[in-house]
Amino acid sequence: MRVPGGLAIVCVACLAVVQAEVRADTRWTRVDTTNLIVIGGIGEGRQRVIAAEFEGFRDALTRLLSSNVTATAVPTVVVMFPDEKAFKPFKPVYQGKAVGVGGLFVPRRDVNYILLGPDTTPDALRPVFHEYSHLIVNNVAPDLPVWLNEGLAEYYSSFELGNDGRAVTFGRPLDEHLRELATSQWMPLKDLLATTRDAPQYNEGSRRGVFYAEAWLLVHMLLHGQPDRRQAAGGYLRDLGAGVAPADAWQTHFGNDDIYKALRQYSGRLIMGARKYQLSDRIARASAAAVPLT
Repeated sequence: MRVPGGLAIVCVACLAVVQAEVRADTRWTRVDTTNLIVIGGIGEGRQRVIAAEFEGFRDALTRLLSSNVTATAVPTVVVMFPDEKAFKPFKPVYQGKAVGVGGLFVPRRDVNYILLGPDTTPDALRPVFHEYSHLIVNNVAPDLPVWLNEGLAEYYSSFELGNDGRAVTFGRPLDEHLRELATSQWMPLKDLLATTRDAPQYNEGSRRGVFYAEAWLLVHMLLHGQPDRRQAAGGYLRDLGAGVAPADAWQTHFGNDDIYKALRQYSGRLIMGARKYQLSDRIARASAAAVPLT
């Protein structure tokens, strides 16, 4: 992909800002793939791996959904921070404190940014897929309710590609969310559905954990639970796309069900399903080229 000159200036400007926040011996590098620019201070080798995983995830979604879903009119720049000190200035602030996020998706008119904090979990690729899922969702439905936007991103963050390059899995159970729900006080369903980006449950410590866990579980139940609610979920999404108020759309399609009770029961299931697909052609590992930053 040819990089527009204006974007190169953006990349250099972004680098100048982050370099001021990290130790002097951090070496920032850039690698490009067909659809991404990855700038980071985590080592060129690791950046190549992350870039290839991004491309594999994008390729899988393109084949299973549509190129209209994954195509973007503007470039996508991924910035990978080597430590919390470098990442902290870019985190959202709530009531004077940095929100404990692992990544951010920042859409702009001329470029999409994905900012990723340091790898701190055994499942380090999940934040990668989560933030890219926000980009995909933003392409097709930019104004989804917060619970649904985050729940879908968590659902798709469980992406796994088999060693053969053909077996694709979405929706595997996320143990950290199940543990959170087993040990924490749940949010009432009405609060979950009404959550906004400036709400305490979206920004404050442990309350964020419960919000993300419930949002993920609700999406998982709507896609995998019994009775089958996929048709109702599809109707809900169509109404949202047509401009129906979220509360009215929910009432139309789920108002007669005790969803909260069903969700509590669903969380206790010993086995949760996942969606598995077998592609006709394998997903090849994408190549990434190093590009000078100066």
